[in-house]
Amino acid sequence: MERTWKPTAAAILDIVSGASGLIQGLIIRLEPSWWSLFGPSVVVLLVIAGILAIVGGAYAAQRKKWGLALAGSLFAVLNLGGQVMGIAAVMLTMLSKNEFK
Repeated sequence: MERTWKPTAAAILDIVSGASGLIQGLIIRLEPSWWSLFGPSVVVLLVIAGILAIVGGAYAAQRKKWGLALAGSLFAVLNLGGQVMGIAAVMLTMLSKNEFK
């Protein structure tokens, strides 16, 4: 089994998208005008999706548990502004399935 760059790139994209989701959730929570517009449900969704994307990125970086790495990539798609990174991470994770233990 040859090690390629794909899982590493997917991990980086997952982690960046997850961090973006966490930061966006924090900004929405701290900005009163956005809080009244979006409310707590969006903040909770962004924070949970961000955490799961980061966890999935960690598994992709270690090349362990392909299912969790793929789930993290899918949650990366849910983050506002991180959809393109999430879609790329999903594709890279799917293409590198054979490299996971």
